[in-house]
Amino acid sequence: MKRTLLLLMGLMFIILSTSCSKQWDTPDPIENDPQIQNTEITTLSDVRVPDNFNWKTVRDVEIKISGSSNGLVEAISSKGVVYQKAYLNGSQSYTMKLTVPTYESSIQLKKDGRSEQVSISSGNVSYTFN
Repeated sequence: MKRTLLLLMGLMFIILSTSCSKQWDTPDPIENDPQIQNTEITTLSDVRVPDNFNWKTVRDVEIKISGSSNGLVEAISSKGVVYQKAYLNGSQSYTMKLTVPTYESSIQLKKDGRSEQVSISSGNVSYTFN
């Protein structure tokens, strides 16, 4: 009885382990491009990169913040990382100079429990807390 049970468990394990394999439906772009197929890359100078390709992984952003009251302002990434904290004086504006990853298109500004999502695609942003 034990032997039959072990045999069945082993058989089930083999069936389950062979049936759980991933099938990739996405075609490989290198296989479909005849120019790339016949090109052997041996040095960095053999790599073809478009002239307008931007190699930077970070960019600089300036955010000018103002408000009618004093308080702590936080600039937070889309992943929850606090880039900078600053004390905002209600009588004057404050400019944050941040270096952010290029994939960031917006940033969260937080003050007095209030949170606002601000687009940073232009690089220079002004925001006023009311």
